[in-house]
Amino acid sequence: MINLFEVRNRVIDTSEFTNLLHSPIVTELEESIAKYVGAKYSCAINSCTSALYLSLKLANQDTLCTVPTLVTTRFLGAILQAGSNIRYMDDVDWIGREYILWEEDFKIIDSAHKVEPNQFTKECRDKDLLVISFYPTKPIGGLQGGMVLSNDKWKIDWIRQAANFGEDFNVNSWESKSNFIGYQKYMNSVNAYMALESFKEYPEKRKKLDKIRKTYNRELASNNLDNGSYHLYRIEVLDNDKFLERAKERGIICGIHYKPAHRAGAFSPEIPDSYPKSEEMGSKTVSLPFHINLTDKDLMRVVEMVYDIS
Repeated sequence: MINLFEVRNRVIDTSEFTNLLHSPIVTELEESIAKYVGAKYSCAINSCTSALYLSLKLANQDTLCTVPTLVTTRFLGAILQAGSNIRYMDDVDWIGREYILWEEDFKIIDSAHKVEPNQFTKECRDKDLLVISFYPTKPIGGLQGGMVLSNDKWKIDWIRQAANFGEDFNVNSWESKSNFIGYQKYMNSVNAYMALESFKEYPEKRKKLDKIRKTYNRELASNNLDNGSYHLYRIEVLDNDKFLERAKERGIICGIHYKPAHRAGAFSPEIPDSYPKSEEMGSKTVSLPFHINLTDKDLMRVVEMVYDIS
């Protein structure tokens, strides 16, 4: 079976951690990622969804978030729970990259699909918040987790306290002081270890994915999508649901990123607006296997399958 994604198998010795909830490895992860993207401050969170939630709580109530309708619905509930509202946009080009979720005095940038060298320096202002993901299938895949990065120390300090029950961090929990009502959304040491090990391998992973991308680009010359992502490699087909079924019959697992969220059950408006580009792409987009365990033989199997089925 050729899988869509590759999730690394790791063995964790928890005796290395001084405390399973607040080991120094969390700080090491924060400092490593911040340096890589060019941000001064960072705070690791238990998930990217939680990181977006806390960022929106920091913004204010009744914010209006602009979300591509071609997106996973799994984090949309957090937007509503944060007291914000959702406005869909007909954007089909963001997938594999980042987009601005909210912007007024500062920007909240959802970059769950993308982590690049000097990314914050190139794309953000000091007061902006850049949110990334450590979900297993993402570019820096861990067990679970996310991170908020900024050059604004006050914002990161607030998010850190909010994620830690509204308290300043203290090794002895009985000595902690409650500054405000917060949440249990901090990252624990196990998740930090998984993400940090993945990050150490990330530069080499990018090189390998570049080679795989070049092979796909060469062999699938008719593909008209701009595949610059280190998360997904997508093509267009006539019917993605049927394509997935036939690919699976050949032992190849593909995916769909994504179906239109404005027609997805709980997050569908009573009278959905028209998003023609998203609806068309939602029926055509297919993600091919894209991970560093793919062999040359695997890639040729995928390419042959694409031509045969298409």
